[in-house]
Amino acid sequence: MFGKVRTAFQREWLRADGELAVSMQTAYLLALAFDLLPENARARAAERLVDDIRSRNCHLSTGFVGISHLNPILTLTGHTEVAYQLLLQESYPSWLFPVKQSATTIWERWDSWTLADGFNKDGMNSFNHYSLGSVGEWLFRHVAGIELDPDVPGYERFVLKPYLGAGLEWAGADYKTAHGTIRSHWRRDGDQVHWEITVPPNTRARVYVPSEPGTEVSSDGLELTERDGRFAVGQAVAGRYTFTRTWRELVSHSP
Repeated sequence: MFGKVRTAFQREWLRADGELAVSMQTAYLLALAFDLLPENARARAAERLVDDIRSRNCHLSTGFVGISHLNPILTLTGHTEVAYQLLLQESYPSWLFPVKQSATTIWERWDSWTLADGFNKDGMNSFNHYSLGSVGEWLFRHVAGIELDPDVPGYERFVLKPYLGAGLEWAGADYKTAHGTIRSHWRRDGDQVHWEITVPPNTRARVYVPSEPGTEVSSDGLELTERDGRFAVGQAVAGRYTFTRTWRELVSHSP
């Protein structure tokens, strides 16, 4: 069934030049997130998504359907720096615009209140609504880097893989599992990044340490035996570990 849907989608919406017939951020996000494009068209689709964001002076244009996919897809297609720029954007529409207006909850609409028009006149205008807050999943999974293992349920096995970007001095998350608390906290100190992790008892984690090829990573007990692009990789049994690496390369490149 998926193959038929995928073929039908491409026949209807994918143009010969590799772009979609509907050039909207959400259109590209859904096509990428649900694997509806041929492999040779994915990079072009991600580039068009980024082009649209940059054409709006680094602003999003996604609503309930697309917003949860925006930063994860940007990160997983190699555009982490754009995801960080969207996260830290302060002008409307953005996540931080309501915060700058003293909001303490997440609004239903980007324009629930604006400087130009005040309160939105539409009937549906909640000031305590979850959907646009789904960016929290990206912060947890890709900034702090605590990720499920798709093959082993319940965090008995899991992945630790933070994607670092400019604009944040530190990030961290703790997750209480049935086995104990998973911890992942990183911070910037000059041109160094220090990352502390905890792997609970009776669990195991595949650990991805952000590092450029050819650079060294200091570790207190975990041997990093593999490499995956800009990550040094190792297998961690239960325990606490710290890693240190240089920061400069990670500012100027998307992981």
